[in-house]
Amino acid sequence: MRINLFTASKPHFLFQGLLALFLLFQLSAYANNTLTIDQQLAHADQIRSSDPQAFSRIIEELNSQHQQLSTTQQDLLKYLHAYNTAFAGQFDKAIKLSKEILLSNANAAVKFRTKLTLANILALAKNWPESMHYLSDVIAKLPEISDQKLYQKSVEVITLTYKLYGQYEQALLFANKMPPQKMGTRGDCFIKTQVLEAKLKLNQLTDFHPFINQSIKSCELAKESMWANFIRSYLATNYLENNAPTKALDVLLIHLPDIEATGYPRLTIEAYASIARAFWLKGKGAKAEEFALKALNHVKGLETTKPVVDAYYLLYQIKKSKSNHEAALDYHEKYTLADKAYMDETAAKHLAYQMAEHKAAEHKQQIELLGEQNKLLKVEQQLANSEAENNRLIITLLAAIIALLLFFGYRSWLNQRRLKELAEFDVLTGIFNRGHFSHVAESALTYCQNTGQELSVIIFDLDFFKLINDKHGHACGDWALKRTVEVCQSIGRKNDIFARLGGEEFCILLPGCDLSTATLLAEQCRKEIEDIDTKTSGFHFKITASFGVTDAKKSGYDLEKLLADADSAAYSSKHNGRNRVTIFSPKD
Repeated sequence: MRINLFTASKPHFLFQGLLALFLLFQLSAYANNTLTIDQQLAHADQIRSSDPQAFSRIIEELNSQHQQLSTTQQDLLKYLHAYNTAFAGQFDKAIKLSKEILLSNANAAVKFRTKLTLANILALAKNWPESMHYLSDVIAKLPEISDQKLYQKSVEVITLTYKLYGQYEQALLFANKMPPQKMGTRGDCFIKTQVLEAKLKLNQLTDFHPFINQSIKSCELAKESMWANFIRSYLATNYLENNAPTKALDVLLIHLPDIEATGYPRLTIEAYASIARAFWLKGKGAKAEEFALKALNHVKGLETTKPVVDAYYLLYQIKKSKSNHEAALDYHEKYTLADKAYMDETAAKHLAYQMAEHKAAEHKQQIELLGEQNKLLKVEQQLANSEAENNRLIITLLAAIIALLLFFGYRSWLNQRRLKELAEFDVLTGIFNRGHFSHVAESALTYCQNTGQELSVIIFDLDFFKLINDKHGHACGDWALKRTVEVCQSIGRKNDIFARLGGEEFCILLPGCDLSTATLLAEQCRKEIEDIDTKTSGFHFKITASFGVTDAKKSGYDLEKLLADADSAAYSSKHNGRNRVTIFSPKD
């Protein structure tokens, strides 16, 4: 008798089949659980910049399965979790997680990647000295990296971090370290993006649009929409600098939903600030105000960036155009504070970089000195083993020691001479004298010219100062000079270069400051000097000063030309009645 399994025993047969399939599935899932987690971690690592939302979901899901992961998997997951936290702008938490990994028993590769990412996170968090400490350590160990993928990621993060410091030459140097044939599509996208930005900042890009289009296509091919949109923001900036706001809007507005979807505040705020500026240039104040305010809504953690400074200045212009003077003044105060913070941060970054460079040079010198000491020890050992050559080797040793002493003595003499020159301040007022001012000013001019920053110069001298000396004595004149410097220093920024050029003539060099702001500062100094209470000097007299102002746009980046033009404007102030501020005009 034949039994039909699909009729008489159908329910029983289906139950057994489903049970067998369920058990088979469970066994398969159990056997491949480790491999599946490894694949998820590898996939998350691969898409962290191309698809940040999917990356975040994978990390959250794996965090919920934390107990099922091996120690190695947990270490890698913790590293990716720290990266995800930093991407969301939670830098303090990301730094804490990263340092926990460095103190753990994680493998060397994970620790190296953590240290690499920590250098970048600390820079984003504006902890410049500590960031440079980790970055220097990573760069020193880079030649030891044999894994090609790890080497490529190392170069990428080092390049990004140097960009945050504004050291575009170093960023370009590391971006070119990766052979193009070994990068893959994502690496090609990244390197082209970094090279593009660095060359733009250094004014080295001659063939602009073809390189832009190649870079965007490379990033779209790699599905790296965030980097593609960064490139578009560079293109829009270029259009704005060439007074083509319509083209800038065409580039950004169509991709704005994609930019917002990345969830990366630095990209979003740059896009909003550029769109606001473009609308303002087209005469659409309402739209400009809307996007400037949007930029400021994403300001957390980015308070000292250029887009924030630009947004505040644009809102000031908008309110001023509407004759809303109260709001305009409020935004101008916020712009001034933001600009000062931006310049202070730029100076802090530059100082941290210079200190790291100095420390590296000092470390290299110590190694060289140890090498010389080792050589001397070998010579001593040879002397002990070879009595016959005693006299010759002793003479050689003495000659080497004398040469080393002369060499280091000569270097010490050069350093002392240089320190003496740098320490030349005006004895009376405590500010730079003319000689030291020239050194510092030339350096500031070169930096501003290379980075495309604005720069202004103020020159002023006291009115009828000879009468003060003649009538009340030189001690009173000295008091007037010192009090004038004190009130001007209380107004200026930390990075302003203030010097006494001679007698009663002073100069203030303002890196990163446009002509309008410099004129406001000069006017404020003039008013404060005029309001000085001279009773504490023991005499009653009036102090006033005549000011001349110019900037690099009018006078170029040549120090002598800047000083001559500002002095010419100051002479016009003297000629037109004194106690006033005059902006240099070529016709003067």
